[in-house]
Amino acid sequence: MPDCLQLLVCLLAIFNGFLFTPALAEKCLPHSRNPNCQHLQRIKLSLDENVNPCHNFYAHACNNWPSQHMSSEYADALQLVDHQMNLKFIRLVQTMTEEKLKLDFFNNTRVYYESCLKAAAVRRPLPEYLKIIQPAENLEWPIMWKIRIDNTENLEWELVVELLRENDKKSWPGGQFDIYHLLGELADYGFDQVLIRPSIKETLNETILVLAEPKWDTVTHLDMEDMLNRLQVHPADVYKYTKRLSAMQTKLNRMSGKFEYNSTSRVFNSMGDYSELKQKYPMLRKYLHNIGILKFERNLKIEISNLDYFDLLQTQQWTDEEKEQICNYIMLHWLRLLLQDKASPGNTKLDCIKEVRSKFDLPLTLLYYENFFRPHERPISSDIYHMFRQIRKSLIQFLENKPQEFVMANLRSEIDGQQLNLGNRPSTLRNSHIQQLFADIPQLEPNNFFVNHLYLMRHRMITSLQRLHHSRHVMYSDHHQNVGISSAPFYDERRNMLLLPLGILQPPIYHQELHPIFKFSSLGFLMAQHINHTHLAGMSYFLPPRTDYEEAYQQCRNRFKTEPKKVLIARNVGAAAIAYDSYLSEQPGYQFQPEFTDIPWQQLFYLNLAQLFCVAENGTPREYRNRFILHKIAAYFPTFNEAFQCNRDDIEPESICVFNTNLYYL
Repeated sequence: MPDCLQLLVCLLAIFNGFLFTPALAEKCLPHSRNPNCQHLQRIKLSLDENVNPCHNFYAHACNNWPSQHMSSEYADALQLVDHQMNLKFIRLVQTMTEEKLKLDFFNNTRVYYESCLKAAAVRRPLPEYLKIIQPAENLEWPIMWKIRIDNTENLEWELVVELLRENDKKSWPGGQFDIYHLLGELADYGFDQVLIRPSIKETLNETILVLAEPKWDTVTHLDMEDMLNRLQVHPADVYKYTKRLSAMQTKLNRMSGKFEYNSTSRVFNSMGDYSELKQKYPMLRKYLHNIGILKFERNLKIEISNLDYFDLLQTQQWTDEEKEQICNYIMLHWLRLLLQDKASPGNTKLDCIKEVRSKFDLPLTLLYYENFFRPHERPISSDIYHMFRQIRKSLIQFLENKPQEFVMANLRSEIDGQQLNLGNRPSTLRNSHIQQLFADIPQLEPNNFFVNHLYLMRHRMITSLQRLHHSRHVMYSDHHQNVGISSAPFYDERRNMLLLPLGILQPPIYHQELHPIFKFSSLGFLMAQHINHTHLAGMSYFLPPRTDYEEAYQQCRNRFKTEPKKVLIARNVGAAAIAYDSYLSEQPGYQFQPEFTDIPWQQLFYLNLAQLFCVAENGTPREYRNRFILHKIAAYFPTFNEAFQCNRDDIEPESICVFNTNLYYL
């Protein structure tokens, strides 16, 4: 009997082992289709086992990443998911149904894409813009006028005589040219580089148009020469124009530099105030009269910043020669703005879809939502919102453990109040609502990309003025230049909202079936990186003990207010800490080790996190920046030393309050 009882006890023990001991899943095999195994394989292929992670963690985790990603279309993981989105968007735009094209915003999306492709046939694109926007009615830009006059040598003599009658070859016929009238017209498209710098300032309840002195200008001679060559200015004239443009740049810089730190300002917020404004500054009457976007927001307040500077502008007298040089200088910056605004310089399918993303991000998001995201929306949304709540919770708990360093009452309220907008979608997806968001855009022209481009630059300024009308969806603004073209998360401070584009929900960043260790060390890190106050968590790693070094503590905190590059480092370190703590909180019973691999879980967390920093461009500023930040993350985490069995001397952290070197590329 005792033998039978002993046998029964053994059998029960074995049975309980099956019930309560987690079953060891089969380890990953080559060519497995399991998402975790595929993700693990990508990490392994990037590793360089010949490099000690304690000495150079970036090289250990990333040295072989470039050989696995040979495409010229992307350089890191975020650009990879963007590239994947671009390929999907091309198919979606090219296969839009006739029913979809009946809606203006979808039809304009397709027309803009196709007009971009057709623009490849235009040999000299920049002069096309100069034909559309001119200094005054029927008045050519001075340099373009000079080029046309110089080209008369190939015309019949009768035509030459007629041209010379219309234009005195010795001087540009700019008698009707008014500087401020032109600047007002260009302000509709976001032009802010010469004499007056308009910007949109938002508060919780109102939008203000701010007019200020321009920033110090630093266009180099090489940049000026490049632009003149693009316009096909005769080589003999390039040096002459460059010298004149440089002289004008110096003069304008000196004007604005006299009052660079002047803080006097005044807000004009009623019709009576507007009359006083125009009486005090007559040149602004022409400027404001010619800003067409103001009719879309009639109750807009206008703030004149740096009153002394505008007093100087009002008394400034320009000679005819100076007006001509200012006009050329405005043209230089106008063309630079147009080139910078275009998302990609070429006109291939990929170039053009990037440009469409930068202007029609919402219609493209809707197409992607309907065709790719909606079938899986419920489980993915539930997963993402759960991660977001856990990250918020971990951030609050982390800061609460530092009560002597932070005033938690306000921080807890702000962090708890942060929202998540998955897909940067508006509050309603009704077609009528979307149509209204793009109502100011006329029917685009199928064969004129340049006119279409200007319409959409103007649309961006209008929506910048009207952002307060959009409760959730973030359209174009000065603060979010990459909205639409990038899948990276971003934080909208006025709404206290994290916006997570749908494009980020792709491998290698995210897959619904990935293990939480992968989710939190990639997407979780990116979410934590962009929510508000994460830098405070990182900053706590660098601050000296307050009770022992009160003066050093205060000096260190103050440096964060004046050194944004150090805030960037603190934000990344803080995001890693929050993502790490979030993963620990997710695992019941302290089951941290994934069953599909023998790689210790702490190593796996850091190796996967490092994949976000791997760059295909060796020796570039981007690689240097990522290498530096990743080193700081490793240096300040005690668990990193534990994971890779590093000696403290191998990766000694340096106080953020003392290191000043190696920040150039950040």
